[in-house]
Amino acid sequence: MSHNPPFFSVLIPTYNQAQFLGAALDSLLNQTFSNWEGIIINDGSTDDTKAIIDAYCHKDKRFRTFHKENGGTGSALNVGLSMAWGEWICWLSSDDLFESYKLITHFQWIQKEPDCSFFFTHFRDLDDKSGKIIDSEHWHPLPDKPFQIIEMLRGNFVSGNSVCINRIAWKKVGLFNESLRYGQDYDMWLRLMVIYPASYIPVRTCISRQHLHQDGKRFPQAMYYDSAKAAIQFLNIHTLSNIFPLIDLNDPKLTWNMLSQALNVAEDKRAFIYALGAHPLLVLRVLEWVCLNSAIIEQNIHQQIVNRMLTFSYLNRYKDFSFIWNISSVIASLDISIKIDSTEPVNIAEAYYRRRHVFRSQPHEKVVLRRWLEKFEELQLEEITATSINTPKDILLVVQSQDNKLDINENAIFDRIFEFAKTLQLFGNNVLLLVYGVNDSFLLVYQSNVIMVSLPNNSELNRLLPEFGVFDIAVILGENKGLNFSCLYQQQLTISKALDNVEDKALRIFDTKTSYTHLFASWLCGSYIHLSKIIRLIRNDSLVISFIPLLLYHIVRHSVVIIYRKIQSGFHV
Repeated sequence: MSHNPPFFSVLIPTYNQAQFLGAALDSLLNQTFSNWEGIIINDGSTDDTKAIIDAYCHKDKRFRTFHKENGGTGSALNVGLSMAWGEWICWLSSDDLFESYKLITHFQWIQKEPDCSFFFTHFRDLDDKSGKIIDSEHWHPLPDKPFQIIEMLRGNFVSGNSVCINRIAWKKVGLFNESLRYGQDYDMWLRLMVIYPASYIPVRTCISRQHLHQDGKRFPQAMYYDSAKAAIQFLNIHTLSNIFPLIDLNDPKLTWNMLSQALNVAEDKRAFIYALGAHPLLVLRVLEWVCLNSAIIEQNIHQQIVNRMLTFSYLNRYKDFSFIWNISSVIASLDISIKIDSTEPVNIAEAYYRRRHVFRSQPHEKVVLRRWLEKFEELQLEEITATSINTPKDILLVVQSQDNKLDINENAIFDRIFEFAKTLQLFGNNVLLLVYGVNDSFLLVYQSNVIMVSLPNNSELNRLLPEFGVFDIAVILGENKGLNFSCLYQQQLTISKALDNVEDKALRIFDTKTSYTHLFASWLCGSYIHLSKIIRLIRNDSLVISFIPLLLYHIVRHSVVIIYRKIQSGFHV
């Protein structure tokens, strides 16, 4: 075999599926294309799997096997990749089946598209209980090739058993992430598509068995959580240009299509990227690209982005991630530099878990998210009770430079400030950190799930404050020199006092009650802010609607929601 390597290597990971394994291997033996090898990786099975493997290896020398301790599907596939000799790699789960024409179909398409290194196909579903095979639909609509990666961030449309990938290309991308026990395939497809755009073959070449013992059936939410983790890690290191490798950025029409598609996914709260909670990574990647390419994009495209974000921030003011869009709608209109540092998915998930407890919504989701965090992230969460819960708040932290002595990149004080903001975020709050007097220009830094905006001076701060939205608390780290916070509850602290006993401050100092006076002031402030947004929307022609009905709609909606929100927090006279 070493002198005549097979055309296909089929990786067959298996764990305690002796009742299905024989049928899977028979489906490979039944292939009309014969130049293949089957690599069976026994991932620590304790049933009769070994005996079945031995019998098939004895029956057909094209089968090879490797026995290992249980480590999950990703680890088994990595062993198979290291053993593969074939030019092309396929994956057959031990509870699934190949159609007899699976390999010959791939062989024909490889000849048809010799420059492609990544193929995937359609599939069927087998109901194990009834034995009925149905022509299922794709989990998500199939996008055009230039938009594959951005749509993968919305949801997975590639079935692992349907793929056929060039071995050299696969090894260039690297191994499966073994820590993603339920999302190692989704992570791999993302990484592959950045370098090797996939070609879809409109043929049903495999059959996915649906049965009660599937990992996905035992812990279905884990697939979404793992996928969100993979997507966040992907966005940490990939720019918008990486996400659209096939787009000609010199074509204004294609450029707007790219930005529009990215915003479509960013606005979809059901997208995989948000399964662990709201975060601004994709939105910031859009703004980062616009900032870096402001010299080449047309002015009307930039204005369309501003209008799009402004409209979405207004219409979704009280959704889970409205805080992010309020900030983004302001940032989009500024000439600002953006720096994105890595954000740990577990930080986003922990804050999301705390918010779910506070609002007492979706109780089942809280249980399964905690299970995932403790089992796969090894995060020990203290028991949250009704008496220990602080209602999450929108918090504004303002830091002023002391005679320009604070350096964002070098001064250790900013590390402590970020840690303080991060702790507040972990306790379920939304935090915006505003710094002024440090730089001569605008700068946004996203680090540890905290958004920091650096403004040149307090005049710019006062100008932009109303646009950032309504905050429950404004915390001034330093002296209040000419800052206008008349409609916000304030706590003025020295930097040293605020940063002592960080967790204690996060738990207690912001556990404030809201007075009727503050409630009314917040309503006035919110009304002013949203009225200003309405005026901007109408001025920019981004909403074709008459002014009076929109204003009346805003007043009723804003009044009801803010009163409900404050009653949740509790208030006293």
